[in-house]
Amino acid sequence: MSATLVVVDSGQIEARVAAWFAKESGLLASFKRNDAKTLVYDAAFAERVRTLGHEPTKAEAKAIGRELAEAGIETGDFYSDEGSKFFMMRVSKSETPTERQLSKNMILGLGFSMGAFTFATNLLAGMLGSDPVQFTLVEASKFSVDVAAFEVRKYGWGDDASTCGDRVRDLIANGARLPYDALLIHCAVADHFTRRYRDSNKRIAQCWRSCEQVLGVMARPLEEGEAPDAVRMEFGCLKVIHRGLVKPSGLTLHYPGLRKSSGGYAYKGGDSGREWVSAYGGKLFENIVQSLARDIVAEQMLRIRADGHRVAMCTHDEVVAVVDEALGQQVLDQALAHFRKPPDWCADLPLNAEGGVGRSYGAC
Repeated sequence: MSATLVVVDSGQIEARVAAWFAKESGLLASFKRNDAKTLVYDAAFAERVRTLGHEPTKAEAKAIGRELAEAGIETGDFYSDEGSKFFMMRVSKSETPTERQLSKNMILGLGFSMGAFTFATNLLAGMLGSDPVQFTLVEASKFSVDVAAFEVRKYGWGDDASTCGDRVRDLIANGARLPYDALLIHCAVADHFTRRYRDSNKRIAQCWRSCEQVLGVMARPLEEGEAPDAVRMEFGCLKVIHRGLVKPSGLTLHYPGLRKSSGGYAYKGGDSGREWVSAYGGKLFENIVQSLARDIVAEQMLRIRADGHRVAMCTHDEVVAVVDEALGQQVLDQALAHFRKPPDWCADLPLNAEGGVGRSYGAC
């Protein structure tokens, strides 16, 4: 028997869970709209392949894609869709790859309360494995960013708060390699997009504040006679207990020693499990989203195993199975169906996936 690999990747799982948990209806509608477009495209592509009568070469596949595009049939692309809103222009993976990648960076980075200066420095370093991006006067002019107003704007709280210009100087003192004026412009535009993201996704921003309140409930000392696993409140699909969150899977996110600190909250963690780690609303939201996303993929992986197929490995939101070569496409279709079906506890969460079949991981 000859074996082959089947690889299935859950599409934008963290962004989808974040939108679902925060009830960000606009993002959820965008996911559904793009998923519907992709299903239409996939069906049309499959019909063209059947007409060919054989597995298409790369050149033939590209030709089919161009033919469908000319007919107005295109695969959905959530990050391009959202990028068109952020940049006020048509964004696509092929025509404007930089803007499309920036849109992805914004959705996945700013969605967990990343601040403007962190966003700016991450872009310069190459965010999420992408090429470095530096905003210039071209972007500042295009998006009407008032750099001078940004420079003198207060940064922080209290009467002794510094300015954004001071923060830029701090970045240079800590190793930023751009001259002051260039870095100031870059940070001002990054701040513009940070604010634009938060204005466009108010429910997600509100969820960070709700998570801050949940931290306070979790950190509250046990009262006399209170069991550590007693439910103190419900938070979406979660149950809040003393220093922990119980998920629908029954697993618990633990925050050992969680307590109020001068900078917010802290718990014992890190590599040793004994270091004090900072906790705040945006970070808790990130923990929740990533943990729930992992539970979803784990359940989907179990469904593939229940079909009788061998799961070889799992990398983040991707599952790899080893199957009989003659069953490759059949197993892929089954696995995609599993990955597009949410668990019962999040039945209204729109999910999608893509995958491939091949003799090597790269080929898939």
